[in-house]
Amino acid sequence: MLNFFYRSVAKSEMNLLAIKNRIDIYLKKGNERNVLAKRNIIASFGIKIIGIIISLILVPMTVNYVSSAQYGLWLTISSIVAWISYFDFGFAHGFRNRFTEAMALNDRELAKQYVSTTYAVLTIIFVTMAFVVLVINSFLDWSSLLNVGLEYGHELRLVFAVLIITLCLNMIASVLPTMLTADQRPVYSSLFIVIGQIMSLIVIGILIRVTAGRLLYLAFALSVIPLLVLFVASFFVFSSKRYCDVAPSMNTINWALTKKIIGLGAQFFIIMVCMLFIFQVINIIIVRVCGPENVTAYNIAYKYEYSLLSAGLRRLFNEVVTEISIIIG
Repeated sequence: MLNFFYRSVAKSEMNLLAIKNRIDIYLKKGNERNVLAKRNIIASFGIKIIGIIISLILVPMTVNYVSSAQYGLWLTISSIVAWISYFDFGFAHGFRNRFTEAMALNDRELAKQYVSTTYAVLTIIFVTMAFVVLVINSFLDWSSLLNVGLEYGHELRLVFAVLIITLCLNMIASVLPTMLTADQRPVYSSLFIVIGQIMSLIVIGILIRVTAGRLLYLAFALSVIPLLVLFVASFFVFSSKRYCDVAPSMNTINWALTKKIIGLGAQFFIIMVCMLFIFQVINIIIVRVCGPENVTAYNIAYKYEYSLLSAGLRRLFNEVVTEISIIIG
């Protein structure tokens, strides 16, 4: 009996070793770019699975910190603010393609110009947009707009202002993850997102213990903290040996490249505007018709049922498509 057990264990170990060897052979097969792409796909998938798990943990923690009605209002305000992210006119997507071309040609001076120009253009777009939206926000009656109690009006105005500022800054800082993806290193982009999620998780855990539930504190934890992580990551990445020579600078802004970048990105902008109406308007309809508590119920069901079954595969598919396009291109 013991001999049979030992033989079974030995056979299992041999099978695992054979599988490991096959994976190693697969990962090392091909040229340097293909090998890098394969490793990034596998690592990104693993990190994003961790990100999905963390986001699912965040939901009950957040609902535990604020009331169901407050969380519903948070989701609604967040979906409204998210509209702003669709109005980069496809510039980020165009930059990714152009940066890939420059790196493939080993023209790092041109790559640096693309980075600097993209930062400059996005700064102009989103600083202007933040100013205009903040002015409009000062005149909005959020209680009437969302059909909720007057007690929420002032705090919703403050939360909206915080989210607008952080989102616009995040759109500018997002040049970094776009650049890393274009340079076949999407695993780092995913890692920065997960680090931001972990930090938000820690901050919310602290807030639950030391403060009463407030939407303003929640906005800080879920929007400001990830932005700070991205700023710190940008400093270290552009100080690194690989990327120090493509770090943005005022002297290398080339406005003539703007048309070249936006030409590729305009088609993505049209697609994103369509997605805006499909995925973001639903929260506003629910909060006005059914109340903020029902926004919470809808989004929790959506996140738990849809995220677990589809989000991981969707992200993996997007990653594979990105890497394949880089390899072919």
